[in-house]
Amino acid sequence: MFALDASGSIGFDNFQRLTQFVGQLVQTLDIDSVTSGPTISRVGLVAFSDSAVLQFHLNRYKTKASLLQAVNVPYLTGWTNTAHAIRFKQIIRDTEVYA
Repeated sequence: MFALDASGSIGFDNFQRLTQFVGQLVQTLDIDSVTSGPTISRVGLVAFSDSAVLQFHLNRYKTKASLLQAVNVPYLTGWTNTAHAIRFKQIIRDTEVYA
């Protein structure tokens, strides 16, 4: 589960760098395997500024191509509330339903 700072203090250009970095990491993961199991990677993403926004759950995308498109999330602006993003991610992790 990635948490991306999309607040005004990070700036649009740096936010774009963050999403590109996530895309590069996704390229290295085993997303497309036809069998499920412990070696299959799943990725979720939360963007945060004043509040946290779940962009997608861990079980949403099953192909690398669809996941790479999904990591291009909107830049939010606003204040930076990292603590809220971490708590939000913990709630998501604890309630995540894996399919």
